[in-house]
Amino acid sequence: MSLDLYLEYDWPEAKETDAWKAVKLLRDNGIDGIASQIEAQHWDVFHHKTRAWWGNITHNLAAMAEAAGLYKVLWRPDENGFTKGAECIQTLEIGIQKLLNEPSKMKMHNPKNGWGDYEGLLEFAKRFLHECKEHPEATVRASR
Repeated sequence: MSLDLYLEYDWPEAKETDAWKAVKLLRDNGIDGIASQIEAQHWDVFHHKTRAWWGNITHNLAAMAEAAGLYKVLWRPDENGFTKGAECIQTLEIGIQKLLNEPSKMKMHNPKNGWGDYEGLLEFAKRFLHECKEHPEATVRASR
């Protein structure tokens, strides 16, 4: 199991693309299976989103993220008021600093099964921070 974290922009207006027209035509003619396949392959077109960034990390690092104060911003942004990249920056900076200041304490949370480690969480958090600064108005979305 893993966490997928996204920064996305809504399209300014819904656009009826050729792909969208094709799906409507297929559905109108009772060919739902193929329409669903096309829709799945072109998720961004049908949901009017542009993905600015996507990252994936193992759930095995959730305890370490919690100890560093990063769990809410990474795993549960929607439940904790982190809706835009800009809203994540301060919490990420504080959590990354805690990881850097207390590596031995944080490494105690390295998963025993070997899936994920301190360095992986640190790099993931740093990359997300960088992307939040690059895309402060992007919407944050977590898929658990």
